[in-house]
This record gives sequence, C-alpha cells and structure tokens, in this order.
Amino acid sequence: MKPQLYFLSLLMGLLLSTSMLFGQVSDVKAMLAEAKNARDSYEDTKALALFEKILLIDSINMEALYNVGYIYSRLGWMQEDYDEDLAKKYYTKSKLYADKVYKYYPNTFEANLLMAGAIARLAKYGSTKERVTGAWDIKKYADIAYKFKPEDPLLKHMLAWWNFELSKPTWFERSMADMLFGGIPKGADVNLAIKTMKELISKRPDYIVYRYDLALFYEYIGDKINARSWLESALKLTPKTPEEFPYIPAGKKLLARLK
Repeated sequence: MKPQLYFLSLLMGLLLSTSMLFGQVSDVKAMLAEAKNARDSYEDTKALALFEKILLIDSINMEALYNVGYIYSRLGWMQEDYDEDLAKKYYTKSKLYADKVYKYYPNTFEANLLMAGAIARLAKYGSTKERVTGAWDIKKYADIAYKFKPEDPLLKHMLAWWNFELSKPTWFERSMADMLFGGIPKGADVNLAIKTMKELISKRPDYIVYRYDLALFYEYIGDKINARSWLESALKLTPKTPEEFPYIPAGKKLLARLK
C-alpha cells in the first residue's frame, strides 16, 4: 500500500472510531435521561433495563451502577412484608452494585450512600457478629456520605434508623459485642432518631413512611400518645408512591396494638 493510501485509510479509521464514540456518548446520555425519568416514575422494570443497557456500553458508568443498586434496594424494601427471600435476593444484588460503585468511585456521595444502605438492609439477616460489624460499616460509609450531602433525605432516613436500631440491642447482644467484636458504635440515641424523623416530616409532610416510622420510635420509648397521634396522621394520608402502600395495613396493625 502506498504511504498516501495508508495514511488516508488510517485517518478514515480514526474518524469512523471517533464518530462511533460520539454516537455512543450521545446514546448513553439519552438513555440516562430516559432511565432516570422511569426511575422517578417508579417504572422500575423499565429503568433497570435501560440502566443495564447503558452498562453494556459503559461498564463503569457511575450513574447507571448507582441506580441499578438503588432500584434493587427499593424493590427489596417493598417485598419485605410479602416475600422475605425475594427481598434478601434484591438486597444482595444491591450490595453487588454498591461494591462496584465503591470500587471505581470511592470518594463520592453515591458510592458511600449505596454501601451504607446495602449493608443496613442485609444486616437484619445476619448473625450477631454480622450485625455488629455491619453497624460499624454503616457508620463509616454514612459519615463519608454525610460530608458530601448532610441534608440528603435518603441518608437522613437511614441515619435515623441507625440511631433507633442501635439504641435497642438486647443486653446479651451488647455483652457479646463488647466481648468478641469490639463493641457497638457509641453515640446512637433514639431521641436523635426521633428528631431526625421530625426534620424529614417537616420537609415532606405527605410521606406516610416517615410518620409511620416516627410512630414506631415513640412506641419503643413507651410514648403511646405520640405514637398514636403520628400514626393516625399517617393513615389519613393517601399513598403516592409504591413503597407507601404497604404502610397502610401495617399502620392499622400498629394502631390496634397501641390501643
């Protein structure tokens, strides 16, 4: 091949490769917008398919990795009261994607939030040792996420539950944790959990989940009056998101228990 033809062929190849690259970037951008719209509209099956399609083009796309993990966590949450095995399966998938996001983007809010959330969701299925080590890991990742977005509602909701759950381990679990696993993280406070949940309610007063959770916190400390008040206010609301619907029958059961 003559030098001129060789360089012309090389140039055409480079132009074609660049064109294909820009085409893929354009496709990814469009799919991301469509996928996030589907996620926000609670079309989880469609959103998952789009985010996973993006990962076939760009296997380390942070937004796609994070959102696949987030959607699997949300799906698990909605299955907890109906199919525990399926919920655990979804949570396990969420953790796999959390690991991937953290591997490539460790110094981001998304990676640390997803890691903390995935560990928190799976901790309930673990042994005493796994729950204790999980409590430490949740705090580690949540503390980093907090530095980026201290007012993020997903993070604050998780921290409220972290404070609540760690304020109530049994004496036996605390003794075992102190003796074998270095103890449970200090500073957890149910009153801080209550305060955080009230802050969330003030910013999203029509969300049933927050009011139900606050009622649970009050029930735990023996304040049935406040527990009933917040629960009754929750049951007066109309569910607007898929995860809120299971809280209606759960709320009625809790109300019967409080009477």
